Amino acid sequence: RQEILQLADRLAPFAHQLKATAALEAVVRQAKSPHSEAQQMRDFIANGGSLSGLVQKHCEIWAA
Repeated sequence: RQEILQLADRLAPFAHQLKATAALEAVVRQAKSPHSEAQQMRDFIANGGSLSGLVQKHCEIWAA
């Protein structure tokens, strides 16, 4: 995780130039999260979530 955050710091000026700041910020948020996106999805299904609910949850994670 630390390497990802360090790389994101180095990429930030280029992301701005390429209008990719939001995407890089999403990567940083995920790297800082205590649970991986995959684990969040597994937990959702394990707690009785549906496939359509899983798709909605995935969209919410990336929209945040």
